[in-house]
Amino acid sequence: MNRASKLLGPEDGQRLRASYERVLALADLTIQVSGRRSLRGELLRWRDLIAGVYVASQPDPRVHGAASERSSSSTRMPGGSSRT
Repeated sequence: MNRASKLLGPEDGQRLRASYERVLALADLTIQVSGRRSLRGELLRWRDLIAGVYVASQPDPRVHGAASERSSSSTRMPGGSSRT
């Protein structure tokens, strides 16, 4: 998502789509191996949000920002530490 945030210009359409495809592929892999049901549900909701951004006809920096913010908050572990 961080890489895609730098590709929101009109000339970056192909690279932006490739970045979203990579995000979706990584989300799918993470969902497949997730053993925690609550985390899997949150990841599925986030994946749906990214899929919506991916199929949008024009990139929307606000929507991308919201999805990116949600991705960083969904990787927080209990107690406030970040997952690495």
